[in-house]
Amino acid sequence: MNGELYPDYLKGEDLVLGCNIPDSYFEERGKLTLVEREIMTTLFYLTYGFNQFEVAVSYRYLCFQTGISSHSAISNGLSSLLEKGFITRVKKGSFKNPAVYRMKEAYNQEIKEVIKQVRDNEKQKAIEELRSWGGDSEKKELPKKKKRRSFKEKHINEWNANDILYYFASRYYEFIGVPYPSITNKERGLAKKLITESEYSILDIIRVIDYYIKNYETIPNHPKSYPSWSIFWGWRTSIFPTALLGEEKKVEQTQDKNFAREWKDDDGGEDDWVPTDWGGIE
Repeated sequence: MNGELYPDYLKGEDLVLGCNIPDSYFEERGKLTLVEREIMTTLFYLTYGFNQFEVAVSYRYLCFQTGISSHSAISNGLSSLLEKGFITRVKKGSFKNPAVYRMKEAYNQEIKEVIKQVRDNEKQKAIEELRSWGGDSEKKELPKKKKRRSFKEKHINEWNANDILYYFASRYYEFIGVPYPSITNKERGLAKKLITESEYSILDIIRVIDYYIKNYETIPNHPKSYPSWSIFWGWRTSIFPTALLGEEKKVEQTQDKNFAREWKDDDGGEDDWVPTDWGGIE
C-alpha cells in the first residue's frame, strides 16, 4: 500500500480501530465547503482507515466515493484544501499515476496519540489478566498471538478463500491505484464456493483474476463501475471461458512486468507455478 505506514509500536494484528477522524478536524471543518468536506472524509478513510498517513488517489476515485461528478470540482476542492493547509501534496500526479496526498501533520500526531493510548490500555489489560491467573508480569512473557501467514508466503495449493480475495485486492490496488474496499463475509462465501464447487483450480482462478482486473472496462455489459468480487462472481460463466481459452497465446501477446510468471520445475507439474510479482497489499 502506498504511503507512510504507522510506526511499528503503533501496529498490531489485534488492534482494530476502524477509521478515526481527529477531534481537531471537527473544530476546523467550518472553514470548508461541502465539496471539501466530502473530499476530506474520503481521504480520512483512505489514510487512517488503512493504517497510513498519505495515499495516492485519482480524481476518478474521489468522484466515485464522494458522488461529485465533476473532475473540475474535485480539482478545485483539492487545491483549496492544499491552500488552507488541511493536506499537503507529497507527489504530483501524472497521466499514469495519481498524485499522493498527506494529511495535516497535526491530525497525524493526534491519531498517533490515540492509537498509542489504545495499545497501552490493551497491554495493561493483558498484564492484569496474567496476574489474575497467578502469574508475574515481570517474570513471564505475555501470550503471543500466532501470526497469520500472508498468501505471498504460501504455496498456491494451500490457498483458501481469504488468500484468493487478498490476491484479488492486491491486483485491484496495482491496476486501479486505490485500496480495495473491506472484504465482506459474503465475498468470502462466494470465494469459498468458487474454490470448492467449481471445476477450476486455484491456478485457473488466479489467471482469470489477472484477466478481469486488467480488462474489466472492455468486458461486454460490465457495469460502469470499478471491478468487484461480486461482479466477478456474477460474470464468471463468461469471464472464465474468455480468460482461459487460448491462454498460452494470450500470455505471449500480453506479457509484461505486471503479468510476469515463472515455473518451478521441482516435479515438472503445473502446481509448481507461482506469480513472481505480487504487488499491492497483503
